[in-house]
Amino acid sequence: MKKLFINNLALKLVSLLAAFLIWLVVTNVDDPEKTTAFVIAQDRITLLNMEELQQKASEQNQIYRIDDTKNSTNRVIVYVTARNSVLEDLSADDIMVQADMEDITLMSAVPYTVSIDGVRSEDIRCEPSSMSLTLEDIKDTTFAVSTESTGKPQDGYELGSITLENTSINIAGPYSIVNIIDKVSLIVDINNLNQETQTVVGELQIKDKNGSTFTSAQMDNITIKSASGELIEDGQMYAEVTLWKIQENVRLQINPVGEPGDGYQITSVTTTPDTVNIAATEGMLEQLNGVLPIDGVVDVTGKTESFETTIDLSEYLLENYSKDIKLETDSVTAVSVRVQIEKMGSKTVNVPVSSFQTVGAPENMKLVMTPADQVSIEIESNDGSEVSLTAEDVKVTLDLSNYQTAGNYEVQLDVELPEGYSLVSDPTIKINLSPIEETEIDTESETTTEEG
Repeated sequence: MKKLFINNLALKLVSLLAAFLIWLVVTNVDDPEKTTAFVIAQDRITLLNMEELQQKASEQNQIYRIDDTKNSTNRVIVYVTARNSVLEDLSADDIMVQADMEDITLMSAVPYTVSIDGVRSEDIRCEPSSMSLTLEDIKDTTFAVSTESTGKPQDGYELGSITLENTSINIAGPYSIVNIIDKVSLIVDINNLNQETQTVVGELQIKDKNGSTFTSAQMDNITIKSASGELIEDGQMYAEVTLWKIQENVRLQINPVGEPGDGYQITSVTTTPDTVNIAATEGMLEQLNGVLPIDGVVDVTGKTESFETTIDLSEYLLENYSKDIKLETDSVTAVSVRVQIEKMGSKTVNVPVSSFQTVGAPENMKLVMTPADQVSIEIESNDGSEVSLTAEDVKVTLDLSNYQTAGNYEVQLDVELPEGYSLVSDPTIKINLSPIEETEIDTESETTTEEG
């Protein structure tokens, strides 16, 4: 009986061990243990006792900052070893990474401590294992603040000006960061604004000497104050935005400077375009009354013939009306100016090219004339009286007898005038002759046949 009991007990122990081994195998197959990496951004790392550490450093006019050369990725990677069922329910948000400044070493390294509910510390590994700090002198510098706008106000308005209460600020921080600052701007969003004057909040933007915008990590390492010493938090400042109303179709009025040569006079001044859309203060719009004078830009001193010139209207307004007028956004800034100068007792008559009589044109050649609309012909009276002719009184002939091959030519025009008048100069026109392709000839023939 005793022997049977002992044998059964051994059998039971063997069965229990076998069951355990089977359970272990099944568990490892169905829910294996593995290692997964989680990325933790630097801004999610909790810094403990940082204020106390900085306070001690500031007593020596120094400051600690995270060493970018050793923490270049701005993140840590946490490796967790656990059952698959545990890892499936785990995310980076469940992981707490801390760096306690009281644990700083002589090498200015602060070890990370990582904790995860339900996971043993020995199953957690962190790379890098510590945060590297560097101790630097504090630099405090004053910077001018410029303004930049984004967006566009509602239709009918243009940005007139942005005025800052603080045109300069003080920036203090590690020498290596403050020393690379090149430009400080306040970025103001004017999108859909529709009031002539209003106060908005802008975002400070700092750029280094390479033109790169400061990162959030760099911004976190500096302190910004107004000129009066008030702390500027979150990199935000107030700005007053002034909008100008847009007036369309304002006529350009060119007022030349100087006098033409003896015996010559200005007969007309025209511009292309002849009108522009501008934005201006209310008072300036009333003063202009639909006409924008352009003074002192076009010089006619000593001129004895007509000429054309181009002016940069945007540059002119900036130099002469920067506080009151500007062009509407996306307007063409180049204005072509033509000054017609004629001999006293003479007149320029514009004769349409379509009225020319063409003789001697070569066969199977396409003719293109430049200009294609009209030619200016200067005429004077033989007795010095006023010229009263019109284009209908002038007969122009284009003789192509000597131009029978393809090419570009400048051809003198034959002009017939009424008795008592003569030409001040011989007018010319530029022509281009090119062979007509066969398809063009066939098309012309078919058209002629159909019309017939």
